[in-house]
Amino acid sequence: MEIKKVTSVYFSPTGGTKKVSAFLAEALGFSMEDMDITDYEAGREPEFFSPDELVIFSVPVYVGRVPSAAAEKIRRFHGNSTPAIVMAVYGNRDYEDALLELKDLVSANGFIPAAAISAVAEHSIMRHYAAGRPDETDEGKIKNFGETILKSFHNIETTIEIPDFPVKGNPDYRKSNGVLLKPAAGEACTGCGICSIKCPVHAIPGEAPSETDEETCISCMRCISVCPVGARNLDQSKVSRLSQALAEEFKERKESELFLFQPK
Repeated sequence: MEIKKVTSVYFSPTGGTKKVSAFLAEALGFSMEDMDITDYEAGREPEFFSPDELVIFSVPVYVGRVPSAAAEKIRRFHGNSTPAIVMAVYGNRDYEDALLELKDLVSANGFIPAAAISAVAEHSIMRHYAAGRPDETDEGKIKNFGETILKSFHNIETTIEIPDFPVKGNPDYRKSNGVLLKPAAGEACTGCGICSIKCPVHAIPGEAPSETDEETCISCMRCISVCPVGARNLDQSKVSRLSQALAEEFKERKESELFLFQPK
């Protein structure tokens, strides 16, 4: 099967997902268009793709699910039997139902998943977990996955030959109430408004950037990562308690996984 164009679509508030998706893009070797949907505005026109294109969808995992904001943005992308690679990037605990949810999400919009990848990046809240990842080992694995996926396309002529394939996850999906930890601005806040501009769900009012709408906030930690003076942060005592409570789930190094269709 000949692929004429590849587009990498990613939701990456703190940069980890973007970095992993770049490894895969490099391995595929195509001239690729990047679409960072972290800042993708609600009023933007839908995107449409043809059968001879390939789209990579990459999202971080929030409490075992696709972030609601990412799912909403991805629903504006429409395929026409367009092959897709889906990737869930998690902080070394567990990706649970996120990969299956993402695969189902793009399938419902006219894409045909050809491969699914789970990958690890530094945890966005408890940053000592998976610190420094993706590392060189992760990069090597993801690039090997890309080469394997590319070879699979050489064995088919059209997307009709791509059968469904299983991935890890519960089809009922885990019930998610979000993350209770919400960033707040401290006294160092200068009111520059960068966090407000960069917040993917507009939870920080432009007229009062030191405030946070906790009902809207999805705890993506982007405001912390973009603040030029380090004024935004989490309650570290709560982070410490959460870290201790989940320590057992993080103790083993998790590795990337590839799920791939098998030609008929």
